[in-house]
Amino acid sequence: MDAFHQQAQLFNKFTVSAIIRSEAVISVVRREIRRLFPDIKVGNENLSQLVENEVIKRDTIEGDKAKEAVARMRKALSKLERAKNKAAKIATTELT
Repeated sequence: MDAFHQQAQLFNKFTVSAIIRSEAVISVVRREIRRLFPDIKVGNENLSQLVENEVIKRDTIEGDKAKEAVARMRKALSKLERAKNKAAKIATTELT
């Protein structure tokens, strides 16, 4: 029951909106646009503004739930980064 509640909190429109607006996803979308339409030059900042202003609903960007989703996403990214750094440190230690 606890796992279901946690999944319900994490898998919602606010979290998905925060992930779509992340720099990593914006970069992938930009790369795909450039691949499909080589003549179009678009920057990450312009694409990010387009996604926030025209593509995603405003209620998923503003408000307490949206801020909580962004905070959860940042926390998860930090956790992944720490694990990656720890694994790299262990690998370097084993080589020496």
